[in-house]
Amino acid sequence: GDNTTINTASIQSALDAAAAHPNGGIVLVPSPGIFVTGAIWLRSNVELNIQSGATLRAVFTSWHDTYSADQYPKIYTIKGKELYTHASLINSGRCLNMTATGVNRCSKWEKLQNVRITGGGTIDGNGAVWWKDCPLTHGGRCPDGGDAHSERPAVFQLLWVNGLEISDLTVRNSPFFNVFVVRSNQVTVRNMHVTAPQHSPNTDAYHMTSSTNVHVHDCFASVGDDCYVVDSGYDESGREMHAPAKNITFRNSICEHGHGLSVGSGTSGGIQDIFFHDMKLNGTRWGCRVKSERGRGGVVKDIFYRNIRMENIEEQQIRVNMMYHKPVPPPTNASATPQFHHLHFLNITGKNGGDIGYFIGLPESHITGVEMFDVHLEASKGKAWKCEDVEGTWSGVTPKPCFASGE
Repeated sequence: GDNTTINTASIQSALDAAAAHPNGGIVLVPSPGIFVTGAIWLRSNVELNIQSGATLRAVFTSWHDTYSADQYPKIYTIKGKELYTHASLINSGRCLNMTATGVNRCSKWEKLQNVRITGGGTIDGNGAVWWKDCPLTHGGRCPDGGDAHSERPAVFQLLWVNGLEISDLTVRNSPFFNVFVVRSNQVTVRNMHVTAPQHSPNTDAYHMTSSTNVHVHDCFASVGDDCYVVDSGYDESGREMHAPAKNITFRNSICEHGHGLSVGSGTSGGIQDIFFHDMKLNGTRWGCRVKSERGRGGVVKDIFYRNIRMENIEEQQIRVNMMYHKPVPPPTNASATPQFHHLHFLNITGKNGGDIGYFIGLPESHITGVEMFDVHLEASKGKAWKCEDVEGTWSGVTPKPCFASGE
């Protein structure tokens, strides 16, 4: 724990040894100390316990080090779609067998069960070199020509876990997403504190992809992108996987800097039964937002925002948009056209906001079944709703929405 020695091999050996025990085990990162490590791989029935006062710090210190083959190998994984990219800091779900052709080429994944990461300590993603060298500007390329979005590693990239707990940790400065959970089931994330600078690109705090039965509660986020977000894959790859995100709850949590409470824009596998309850936002760029576009496809339905308290939102406080990127793609086939149904906004307040908000559907795929009840928003700039291709009902909403049906 001297903040210099690279501990990747010793931590991995301890994880592997614990997994070899019939009842699994606990790998302890002791306090005090700063333990430098590269990519490590979790194991079934093993707890990684980072003690209070201990820090697990990513080895990223220069661009050359990020490309060290033994510390951050290239792997085949899922980031919205299947692709080759660098391993993240803390990983699960290796591809065990590849097919020669196809959009999705992994035919067998390593799947884990009963994994826990906890302890009260800190994980430092050491992401500044990635934000500088792999920016989203200047063509979005890294020094080796790789895509800046897909090349940057997460702190947690946890695939294919049944029974996952992440709790009682501070996570800071991830190069990419912070807590990134993919294709997993029975997930609990609680009492987490996640931060990254406002300028840091794609540093989503809690990002749940194509997972089911997830409960995120009593957490804090202040980051450079979405604070709490659900998606289900992108475009042809996501539609082919057809792995929906279902039954995900975010509750009793806080978002300061960041892009708010988000669904999408990766909607290709379908998203259903998503609940944001008792959430507080202060100073975020947006508030509640649901997003997709032509080319994504997927059905998004039964989305609930309930008991949301917002202050000082910079732009739209409610933002539902099926034309997410500009320029807007032209109409496409039915399978690649997203659908939004049954979006519920209940007991929401917004003070000192920038804009009220908007609902922008597609002429060929209206937003349907919007319900707004007891929603009261204040704005300094855009003081009225904007609506295109949306249908819904409302009661007790100020300012009055632009739906055809209402009080």
